[in-house]
Amino acid sequence: MTKHGQNKGNFAAKLGKYAHQAKDRAASASSQTDHVAAPESPRPSPCPLTVESPTADPSSPPSPDPMSAQILAAIQDSKAALTVLIEEVKVDVSLLRQDVQATRQRVRELEDRVSAVEDHTRPLADEIASLRQQLQAQQARAEDLENRSRRQNVRLIGIPEGSEGRDPETYLYNWLRETFGASNFSPVFTVERAHRIPTRPLPPGSRPRPMIIRLLNAKDRDTILRLARNKEDIRIGNSNIMFFPDYSTELQKKRATFQAVKPRLRSLNLPYSMMYPARLRVQHAGTTKFFDNPVDVTEWLDHRLHYSIDEELRKDSVVANIAKDLGLDIKDLSPRRLRIVSRVSEKYFSVNLGNGNLYVKERIDRERLCQKSSPCFLTFDAVVENPLNIFTVQIEIKDINDNPPIFFHEIINLEIIEPAPPGTHFALQNAEDPDIGTHDIQSYSLSDNPYFGLKEKVGTKIPELVLEKSLDRESQNFYELSLTATDGGKPVRTGTALIRISVTDVNDNPPIFSKEVYKVSISENMLLNSTVIKVNATDKDEGSNAQITYSFSKTSENSLHENLFSIHPENGEIKIKGKINFELKKHYEMLVQAKDGGGLVAHCKVLIEITDENDNVPEISITSISSPILEDSAPGTVIALIEVHDQDSGENGEVDCMILGTQPFQLISSSSRYYRIVTTKHLDREKVPWYNITIIATDRGLPQLSSRKFIRLDISDVNDNPPVFIKSTLVAYVPENNLPGASIYRIHASDLDTGDNAKLIYSISNKNKEDSPVSPYFSINIETGVLYAQRSFDYEQQKDFQIQITAKDNGIPPLTSTANLSIHIIDQNDNAPKILYPFTESGGPALFEMVPIGSGVDSLITKVIAVDSDSGHNSWLSYHFIQIQEPFPFTINQHTGEIRTSRVFQEKDILKHKVVIMVKDNGDPSLSATVILSLVVADHFQQAFPKLINQVNEESPSYIQMYLVIALALISSLFILTVILVIILKCKDSKPPPDFGPLSTNLYSQVDPRMLSKFNSGTLSLPYPYNICVALDSSESDFTLVKPNQNVPVDNLIDADESGLGNLKDMPAINAVP
Repeated sequence: MTKHGQNKGNFAAKLGKYAHQAKDRAASASSQTDHVAAPESPRPSPCPLTVESPTADPSSPPSPDPMSAQILAAIQDSKAALTVLIEEVKVDVSLLRQDVQATRQRVRELEDRVSAVEDHTRPLADEIASLRQQLQAQQARAEDLENRSRRQNVRLIGIPEGSEGRDPETYLYNWLRETFGASNFSPVFTVERAHRIPTRPLPPGSRPRPMIIRLLNAKDRDTILRLARNKEDIRIGNSNIMFFPDYSTELQKKRATFQAVKPRLRSLNLPYSMMYPARLRVQHAGTTKFFDNPVDVTEWLDHRLHYSIDEELRKDSVVANIAKDLGLDIKDLSPRRLRIVSRVSEKYFSVNLGNGNLYVKERIDRERLCQKSSPCFLTFDAVVENPLNIFTVQIEIKDINDNPPIFFHEIINLEIIEPAPPGTHFALQNAEDPDIGTHDIQSYSLSDNPYFGLKEKVGTKIPELVLEKSLDRESQNFYELSLTATDGGKPVRTGTALIRISVTDVNDNPPIFSKEVYKVSISENMLLNSTVIKVNATDKDEGSNAQITYSFSKTSENSLHENLFSIHPENGEIKIKGKINFELKKHYEMLVQAKDGGGLVAHCKVLIEITDENDNVPEISITSISSPILEDSAPGTVIALIEVHDQDSGENGEVDCMILGTQPFQLISSSSRYYRIVTTKHLDREKVPWYNITIIATDRGLPQLSSRKFIRLDISDVNDNPPVFIKSTLVAYVPENNLPGASIYRIHASDLDTGDNAKLIYSISNKNKEDSPVSPYFSINIETGVLYAQRSFDYEQQKDFQIQITAKDNGIPPLTSTANLSIHIIDQNDNAPKILYPFTESGGPALFEMVPIGSGVDSLITKVIAVDSDSGHNSWLSYHFIQIQEPFPFTINQHTGEIRTSRVFQEKDILKHKVVIMVKDNGDPSLSATVILSLVVADHFQQAFPKLINQVNEESPSYIQMYLVIALALISSLFILTVILVIILKCKDSKPPPDFGPLSTNLYSQVDPRMLSKFNSGTLSLPYPYNICVALDSSESDFTLVKPNQNVPVDNLIDADESGLGNLKDMPAINAVP
C-alpha cells in the first residue's frame, strides 16, 4: 500500500473511533438525564440547565446540576477529541497534498518520458516499416525468379507408371505430337528434359507420380496448355491425363485463393482465366480486367452496376439515378466529386450532381461502336473521393432496327453457260446489315421466274442462284431477276439488288478452291509485302476457260480491308499492304473469289487471326490527385488515383507498377487498371516540403516495355511547430536615464511552419518576478518583437527586471512558446556623492573641530564619510582638500577620507583652519560634493579665542557679506515705497480725503483689506516685520521671523465697506525692528 493509502486508512480509522466515542458519551448522558427528570414531570424541561427551585434564595448562586455537569464534561471531552481529530486530519490532509503533488510531478515526468520515447520510436517504426517493405519485395522477387525458372515446365498427372521407358523426353515428344496434331506446333517444339517427382519409386498400387516436362520455349508450354483445354478429354489407355503449369507451392496457394470467386464469375457469364503468377483475368464488356487477389474481385463485383439502354436515344435522356444505385447521398455528390472516368464512355454520358441522374450526353450508334460484336457495352468507372471509391458501371447498348440490308453492288452480273445442267449453284453477292440478332438479315427472296431458284450456302448467309431448268441461248440469252434481302426487325426492312444473267457458250467447269475456309495467324508486326497466305483454285477446263483470276469479293467489309491486304490476281497470294494493329482489330474475315476465263466464279473465306506483340508501352494517367496534402495526414491516406493501360493483350498487356526510390508512399492495386498512392508514414513538411514521385509501369511482355510518370506532390503546412526562440533565456542591458519610448531590445523567434502558421505575435506577461506589473515599464511591437521602454529607468530604484516574452503563431489552434528576458539597468553617474559626516545644512555655517595642540604626527583628527547611490566605478569615492594654503598641517586620505596631522603643531598654528573638502566619484563625467570644516588647533576654546578675533580682523572684508547687506536694504526700501504708493493711489481713487491725521507709532500700517489679496502673494502676511540678524561669518547670516503682535488696535485699521467708501483713519508708520 502507498503512503497516500496508509494515511487515508489511518484517517478513516481515527474518524470512526472518535465518532463511536462521542456517540457513546452522548447516549450515556442522554439516558441519565431522562432517568432523573422523569419523576418530576412527564414532559422534559425545555431548558434543563437553567431551571431553578422556586424556594431558592435569589441572592444565592444556583446549585449545579450533576447531570448537566456530566453533559458538559461529555461535551468537553468530545470537543477535545474532535480538536485532536481535526489536528490529525490536518496532518493527514497535508500529507495527502504532498502525495498528490509528488504524484503529479511523477506523472509529468512520465508524460515527458513517454513523449521522448514516442519521438524516438516514430523514426524507428518508419524505418522498420520500410525494411519490412523491402523484405517483402525481396521475397516476392525471389519467388518470382523461382517461378520464372519454371515457366517452361508442364506438370502432367496420370501418365501410367513406367510407360515412358528409359527415354521420357522422346516418349512425351511423340505422344504430344500424336495427341494434339503436329500441324498445331509451328515451329516444332523441343523437349529439354522430363522426369517424375518424387524421383524415388512409390510402393506398388500407388497412384502414378506426376511428370515434369521442360520445354525449350515458354510459348510452346502455353500452346500445349491451350490445346489441352480445348480437347478436354485426353487419355492414355484408361488413364485420364491432366495438364497443369508447374508453380512453386506458395504460388499454387495464392492461385488457389481465387477458387471462391470463380463460381460467381461463371454465374454471371464472365469469361476468366488465371494468368502468371497469380492473377485472374476477366473478360468484361469487351475489356480485360486483371485482379491480384480475390478480395479485389469481390469488391469489383459488388461495385458493378449494369444498365441497358437502346441505341440512338435522344440527348439528355435519363439512364438511371446512379447516386441512388451507388448508395450515395445527393448532398455528398459535389463534396465527394462524383465523376465519370473513361477513355471512351465519358463523352457519351454525364452525371448531374444536383439530382444524381445519369444522362445521355451524345448520340450513341451501336454499329459504330461495336460493329457486329454482341453484346455491346460502354463501360466507365464512377469515382468518388473522401473516402476514395471506384464503381464500375456497365451499360449495354441494345440494337434497334435502324439499318436496312444493303447490297454493296446494286447490280450483280452473272455469265452462265448454255449447257449448264439443272441444279447448278451460282454464288451471289450477299447483302449486309449493320444490325445484329433478329435485326440482321434473316432471308433472301428472288423474283418469280421459271428457270432459277434461290438457296443459302450451307454454314453461311451467302445466297446462291440455283438453275432449275436448262437454258437455251438461241431462244433467250439474257435474264433480269430481282434479289431481295429481308431482316427480322419490326417493322421489317429490306434491300434489293438486280441480277443480270448472260447465257454464254460452253464453259462447263467452274473453279474449285482447295479449302472452303483458309485460316492463318500472323503477327501484328509483320513486315509490309510479307505473304500472309496463298489461296489456290483449280479449273478442269482447258484453255482460256481454265485461266483463273483471284480477287476480293466486292463487299463493304472487304472494301475496308483493301488498304491492309492485297491479293495477287494470278497466284492468289495475299500480302500485307498496310500497318496492322492488333489493338484495333484482332481478326479479319475476307471473301476471295476465283473467276475462270469463261466467267464461272467460286468463293472461299479467308480468316486471318492477328497475334499480339508487345509493341505498346504502358500508359499512366492520373485520375485523381490531392495535392497539396496536409502533413499531418495519417498513414494510409490516399493522395492519388492512377490508371494504367496497355493496349496489348495477354501478358503483353499485364502491367506491374512501382514507385521508384524510397519514399513514404505505396502503390495499392484497386482493380486491374487502377492503383492508389497512399502514404506509409507521417509526413513532415519542415523536412521535405514536396515530393517528386516517379511511377514506373512495366508490362510482362518479351521484351518488357515500361513508361514513367512524374507526380509532384506538395505538402501543405499544419500548425505542428511552436515558435522557437534563439535562447530560452535572453539578456538585455539598458542604461538608466534612457529616453521614454526608445527601443531597447529586439526579440526574435522563428517558426518552422509557413504562411499564417509562421506569423508570430509577440507579447509580454503583465507580471515581473516579484508579481509587479511590467506594463508601465515596457511595451512590445506585436509584429516585429521590438521592446520599448515606457519610462526612464533609475538604477538606484530598480536594478533589473525579469519578464516573460510569449511568441504565439497564427495557426489553428495557435501554438506558443515563452522565453525569459532579463533586463539589467546599467548604472549612469547621475548621483553626486552625499556627505554623511560632517553633516551641514545647505548654506549653513562651517563645523568646528577642536584639534589638541599636542597631537602627534599622523594623528587621526576626524573622518569624512560620504556615500554615492550609484554603483560600480561610479560609486568609487576619493577625498581631496581644496583652497588650502601651505604649509598646511593636515592631510586627507583619498580613499578613506581620514584627516590626519601632517606634522607637529607650533604656536603659530593655534588658530582656525578653514578646510574645504571635496568628495569626488569615479564616474565620467565625475560628480562631487564639498563640505567646509573649521579645524581649531588648541587645547580649549578660551586659548584660541583671542587669536580667532585677531584672525577675523586681519582677514579682508567679505565682499559677499557686504553685497548681501546692500541688497537686503535696497529690497526693503523698495518694498516700503511700493506699499506707500499703493495706499496713496487707493485713497485718491475713492474721494477727496480729509487731511491725514497724525500717524500712529504702532508697528502696523492701516491697510484696506481689499488690497490684501493684491499684495499678499508671498508666504508671509503683511502684519509680519522682518528681523535681520547678521553673524560675523557670512555663512551664519539668516532671516528671523518675529512673532506678530496679536493685540492689533481695531481703530488703527482702515474701515472699508463693500462699496469701497469708508472713513479714512490715520495711517500708522512703518517701523523697522532693530
